[in-house]
Amino acid sequence: MCVLALKTALSEGMLLERLGNWLDWQANDRGSKLAQMFFCPFCMPTIQSIVAHAFAFGLGILPMELNWALLIRWPLVVFGASIIAGNFWNVYETINTAKERNEEETQFYKMMTTSRNEDEDDREIEEFDEDNAYSNN
Repeated sequence: MCVLALKTALSEGMLLERLGNWLDWQANDRGSKLAQMFFCPFCMPTIQSIVAHAFAFGLGILPMELNWALLIRWPLVVFGASIIAGNFWNVYETINTAKERNEEETQFYKMMTTSRNEDEDDREIEEFDEDNAYSNN
């Protein structure tokens, strides 16, 4: 969920829009692999887990000595977090795409009904004018 929150904060019109634009420029225009890792929902848990482990080492929660259990566990945690984050992002994108398509269809339907109503109103006015023209003579 942290990945979804970060991607949303980096998107257009949000708090970190400038940072998102800069990361997008770094990832797409310059081809920076590190920026792609910050921008890709499947890769973000890797960076976040490195930061989390650095904090845990810094706070003394994890021991500083070489721990084989940690070396075995860390890739599994990153793999699982990447799959979960990527799937959440795909579900979000699917829902957002369906919402945008429905909004476009609704706008098209409203546009079509308003133009039909305007055409019907114009016809009624013409009919009314024709009826009044004959009744006055």
